Amino acid sequence: MMEKAIVVMKQSINEPRADKKASPLVGAVLVKPDGTMDTAFRGELRHGDHAEYTLLERKHREKRLDGSVLFATLEPCAPGARKHPKLACAERIVNARIAEVWVGIEDPDPTVDRQGIRYLEQNGVKVHLFDLDLQEQIREVNKEFIAQALKRAAEAKDGNAGKPAPLSQWDEALAGVSVAALASGALTRYRARTKIPDKAGSAGFLQRLERQGLLGRRRSKLVEGRGFGMRTFGEAAAKHGLPVPRYAFDGLYLNLTIYRDAKAALGSLGEAVLNKLSKSERAGWEWLATKGSAKSSEYAAGMKLPYRTAMNHLKKFHELGLLERTGSARTTEYKARKP
Repeated sequence: MMEKAIVVMKQSINEPRADKKASPLVGAVLVKPDGTMDTAFRGELRHGDHAEYTLLERKHREKRLDGSVLFATLEPCAPGARKHPKLACAERIVNARIAEVWVGIEDPDPTVDRQGIRYLEQNGVKVHLFDLDLQEQIREVNKEFIAQALKRAAEAKDGNAGKPAPLSQWDEALAGVSVAALASGALTRYRARTKIPDKAGSAGFLQRLERQGLLGRRRSKLVEGRGFGMRTFGEAAAKHGLPVPRYAFDGLYLNLTIYRDAKAALGSLGEAVLNKLSKSERAGWEWLATKGSAKSSEYAAGMKLPYRTAMNHLKKFHELGLLERTGSARTTEYKARKP
């Protein structure tokens, strides 16, 4: 859906403007609870109409959208960003009772600048950002708009406009940290993952990090790429034959468990659960915890068990709360989870 939003974005129609102000290219994809989908892009039905407005008000005005998921390549405009009596896109999203919004990039314009995201979150909407490589595509297409928006933001700052509040404590810059503190290997992997053409550590590379919001000219802003670190942990575990790391929420905190060896996955089950598993089942759980997920046929082949025996193992794991099941019949996939 993120990729589809970018494809739709490229169809945006720039309205004629006498002030030469660049308009952003924006695409939006709406996925409704019944699985149906619709799209819209800026200017699709009328010059200047925002993609979210076109999608929610022009195409679905008479329809209930409770629980839908929206993918938008640019942060929805915030309350106060539009001239009265127009509603901001963030307000329209909340009014439509959209449950979840995926945002391509944050809008640097001082009238928005993360306040659209903040408004959504304050009103119970779950907000996520697109993958970093897709963010780079959106920024590349919207270079002129972003440059003008950053200029307006700088002018607003010179006029003592209030600095937008960070979305979390991790959004603040780290004092006294320079690019040299980053491992060269990590920078190289990041470059490969996000497909940045410039050489790691070069001026062009650092400029792209700055545009992605990870670095500042006078300060470092070292932030874990959203979705990037989690994936790296999983890949590293698979490479070394270790159980997939487990994530669990404890109040406001996300706890990460990294296993040192396959048997550590057994130890995390606790004595009460271990006593209910046979020697063969314990070996099976070690194998499954290392793979992360598998179909019943894959489990049977991996453990060299008769299919019926393999199914008995998986059934028992599920009864003990060790697995999640998706699909049906032989297409069912069993995913290991923290008990």
